[in-house]
Amino acid sequence: MESNVYSKTLTVLYDDPNIFDVLEKALAFEEENRGNKYYLGFEWYEVGASPQTLNMLVMRGVLKISYKSNKSTMYSFVDRDSVKKALEDFSLGKTPAEAAGIGVGSGKHAWLQLMIRSAAHKLVEGRGCLP
Repeated sequence: MESNVYSKTLTVLYDDPNIFDVLEKALAFEEENRGNKYYLGFEWYEVGASPQTLNMLVMRGVLKISYKSNKSTMYSFVDRDSVKKALEDFSLGKTPAEAAGIGVGSGKHAWLQLMIRSAAHKLVEGRGCLP
């Protein structure tokens, strides 16, 4: 399951690089509160992201809802270590294809191979190819 969360996180980051800051803040917030026995998770305003962004990360399998009430929704990571590794690899410029060990070749048609594989990957995940 860990590598699955890793690849999902890397794919999310590749699709929207702005998520990097949100995940980085969430990791830092969880690290700060790790020893607190009453810690239930983080809320949207604690990581500087809209609730819609966090819900998208839940739907994509990166976050989970750890507590929900009428007044608040708390989120936590499905696998913190996999997300941390994905953030490190993304900052080094690693693409989801490279992380999966898929070589896309080089030359003028390498981008086409990558686009076709990306579209196939999105279809397999059930997200469709169109934005």
